[in-house]
Amino acid sequence: MKTLIRRSTIARRFAAAFVAVLTAFTMLMPGQAFAEADTGSTTGTDVTSHVHAQISVTNDTWEAGVTSIVSFKYTLDRGAIHAGDYAIVTILEDIASKVSFSLNSQHFSGKEDLGGGRYKVIFGDGIESGLSGSFSAFVTAVSKDTSSTGSISLGEASKKITVAPQGSSSGGTGKFTDTIMKDGVDNPDVHFGGYDKSDPSNQSQIGVADLTNGGSYKFRLYINRKEGDISQVTVNDRIPDGMTLDKEKGIQVTDWDTGKTIDPSLYSWEMDQQNLVFKYPGSLSNHILITYSATVPAGSNTAKFTNTATITYTENGEVHQEHKSYVLQGSANNASNGEKSVDKSEITTDPDDQIVTYTIKFWNSNGFSENQINLTDDLDSHVKFLSAEENEYFSIKQDKDDPQKIHITNTKAINGSTTTYVRFTVDMSDVPVGYTVKNSVGGNTTKTTKVQKDEPKPVDEKISIDVNGKWFGGMEEYETVYLKANGKVVSKIDLNPDNNWSYTFTDLKKQENGTDIVYTLETDGADGYTTEVTGGRDDGFVVTNTKKKEEKPNVPADITGTTDKPDSGNTTTTTTKATKAEAPVPKTYDPGKTGDYMVLLAGSAAALLFLAARRASGKKAHQNR
Repeated sequence: MKTLIRRSTIARRFAAAFVAVLTAFTMLMPGQAFAEADTGSTTGTDVTSHVHAQISVTNDTWEAGVTSIVSFKYTLDRGAIHAGDYAIVTILEDIASKVSFSLNSQHFSGKEDLGGGRYKVIFGDGIESGLSGSFSAFVTAVSKDTSSTGSISLGEASKKITVAPQGSSSGGTGKFTDTIMKDGVDNPDVHFGGYDKSDPSNQSQIGVADLTNGGSYKFRLYINRKEGDISQVTVNDRIPDGMTLDKEKGIQVTDWDTGKTIDPSLYSWEMDQQNLVFKYPGSLSNHILITYSATVPAGSNTAKFTNTATITYTENGEVHQEHKSYVLQGSANNASNGEKSVDKSEITTDPDDQIVTYTIKFWNSNGFSENQINLTDDLDSHVKFLSAEENEYFSIKQDKDDPQKIHITNTKAINGSTTTYVRFTVDMSDVPVGYTVKNSVGGNTTKTTKVQKDEPKPVDEKISIDVNGKWFGGMEEYETVYLKANGKVVSKIDLNPDNNWSYTFTDLKKQENGTDIVYTLETDGADGYTTEVTGGRDDGFVVTNTKKKEEKPNVPADITGTTDKPDSGNTTTTTTKATKAEAPVPKTYDPGKTGDYMVLLAGSAAALLFLAARRASGKKAHQNR
C-alpha cells in the first residue's frame, strides 16, 4: 500500500511539472487547428441537433490540476449545416479550470467562449462537403480540496466526470520508488496529457501530438530512479506495431545528476525495428537515462501507441522485475469530407440521352479506417440504378429490398493523403419532361432536369466555288464569267491577268428548301477563240479558250502549186504555167495512190534477185578454177 501511495505522489509531481508546459502551448495542427483564438460573435444558426457525437476520455475520474484529453467524434446531417453555423459544447466549470480546443480547419473556422462552461464551435466553408470527423478538447481539472462532478456534452452525447482532490504525500523524501519509468523527451510538438489509468496496476503517462504527418520522436527510459544498489540489469523495451526504432541514431546513456555520458564499456545493447535490449551487468547505484528515437508513420493522428518497457534486476540477492508504459496519442483532430457530382445537369427526351453518371469524392485529413465510410444514397423514385464502376476501396451495392437505396462502404483502409472516388450509372428514361432529379449525399445536392428534345433545325450551310481560265494560242485582256444558281445569275467576275485568271465565289448557299442548288457557269467567250466550260460545284469550273485556225484560200490546181516549208511554220504560195511541151513533173507522195508504188517495189525486188544470182554464179566459177 505504501508503494502505491508513493507512486501516486510521483504521478502528481510529474503532472504538475507538465501542466505548466501544456498551458503555455496550444494544441495546433499545422494549417488546420484553432485553439485559444475566439472568432467573436457569429450570425449563423445553432445546428447542434444535426451533429451526432460520441465523447470519450481516458479516465472519467480526473486528478485535480491535471490536464486530460476529451475526444469528440461526430457525424453530420448532410446538407443541413452551412458555413457560419455552430454547435454548442458544454464543459462545466465545476470540473474545468481551463479549456482549449483543437479543431480541423476543413470543418471549422474557430470557437467562441460563451462563459459558464459553454463554447461555440463554428463551422467553416468546408462543412458543405462534410461527412464526419473529430476534434479534441484539452481540459485542466479544477484544484479543490473536495471532490466535484460535472458533465461534458455535445448535443445528445454526454460524459460525466469526477475530479478527485490532490492527496497528501506519505513516506519518502527525495527518493523515488520506481526502478524504471518512461516518457517522451525534447519533442516540442508533444504535450503532456495526464495519465492513462485504465490499468490501475500500470498507469501510463500520455503524450499528445499532431501525428497527421508522422515523424521522428525521442523517448526516454529512467533506470534505477530509486537509486538503490542493483545489479545484473536487463531492460527490454518494445515499441508497438506501426512505430519503427531508428537504429542509425542508436541510444544515448547519461547520468541523471551530472548529465555526463556513461562509459559504453559498462553496458551493451541491441536493437531491431521494434525491440531494444539494454544490459548493465555490473552494480548500479546512480540514476541513469537511456534516450532513443522511433518513427511514427504519416496518417497516425487517430492512433494510440502504447509502449511498454520491462526491467529485470538483482537487489539484495533477489531477482525483481518491473514494467512501465508510455502512450503517444494522436490529437484525433480530423475531418472527413464527401462531394457528389453529376455529369449531366440537363437531359433531353432523346433515348440515347438517358444514362447519367454520379461521382462521389471522399477525402479525410487523417485517412479512413476500414468500414468507416457507410453511406446510403437514396435515389429518386424515377431513377433506375444500372451499375457501379469497379473500385479498389469501396463496395457499392443496391439494397436487396429497396432498389432505390445504394449502400457505399469502404472495405479497405484509406491513407490520409489519398482522395478516392465512387462512380455509378443510372437510367433516367422514366423521368417526366420538366422534372428535376435532386440527389443529396456527401454534403451537396446534384440536379438533373429533363427537357423536350427540339427537332433539328435545317443548317444553312455555305459553300465556295472556284473558277479558273485557260488560254491556248494567245489570250484576251479579260473574260467575263457568270455564276448561275438554278439558272439565275447570282454573281459575275472578270478573269484577267491581275487575278491570275482565277476567282473563288464564296458565301454561297448549298441548299434551298432542303434541296441542293444546281450551280452552272457561263461566259461571253472571246472573238476568234473556241470556249469550253468544264467542271462543277464541288471541283470548281474551268474555262478553256483555244484560238481558231486560219482558213486556206481556194486556188485552181493548174495555175498554182504550193510548197510547204515546215521549218518556218508558214505556207508559201507560187504560181507556175503548165504546157504539154514541158517535161513531165515527177509525181509526189500521195498516200491514196498505192498502185504505182507497188509496181516500183516489184521492179526493185526483181533487180535485187538478178544481182544476187550473178554474184552467186561468179563465186561458184571462182571456186571451180
